Amino acid sequence: MKIKPLKNTYSGKFITVEGIDGSGKSDQFKMIRETLLSMRGVNVIFTKEPPNNAAGVEIYDILRDRHPSINIKNLSELEMQRKYFLARRIQYQDLNLPALKAGIHVISDRGLASVAYGVRDIKDLGRFMKVQKTMFDDHKVPFITPDLNLIYDVPVDVALKRLGKKDRERDRFEQKEKLEIARANYLAIGKEIPNCVIIDGNRSIGEVFYETKKHVFLLLGLKN
Repeated sequence: MKIKPLKNTYSGKFITVEGIDGSGKSDQFKMIRETLLSMRGVNVIFTKEPPNNAAGVEIYDILRDRHPSINIKNLSELEMQRKYFLARRIQYQDLNLPALKAGIHVISDRGLASVAYGVRDIKDLGRFMKVQKTMFDDHKVPFITPDLNLIYDVPVDVALKRLGKKDRERDRFEQKEKLEIARANYLAIGKEIPNCVIIDGNRSIGEVFYETKKHVFLLLGLKN
């Protein structure tokens, strides 16, 4: 069943950058950020999820096992995702929607499609999205879909090899089983959520950025 959040009717465009850890998503986000900020006349802000609001801070504390009373092992997938939905609703209300209404483009590192990390079975996607929409509706916050969801796809073995080059310990979401589930979910979500583009991230960073820039510039009406 196709998921149908509201269409963005504001003058600002809304873009999310998505993909499993190790997909190259962060590099693409950084490069498009540097490119657009260097251009005159492009009114754009960059953000991320989970955001640095109170709900987002709680999520990071849970993920890092620093929360004083909540252990992620005791939370169901839906209970954890409700925390992401709350953080997203606040982010929409306080930052995204006011910017879009003012004609400012919003580009977010992760967003709606990142529920790929939260559902174990893609059949649960509709149920999770319904819960999320209800949370938005209860606060009269328009649950709009981004105008463009760029999803970078790489084989899990490639992602793990890239993650292995980082000078830090991998977290609970950067394990092979989790990444395999998340990748499959992202590919399925790309067919369910409007305005998704799957980009082959298993190429050179320059080749991937050429495609990233093409899609972003087309949406924003810029000359490539």
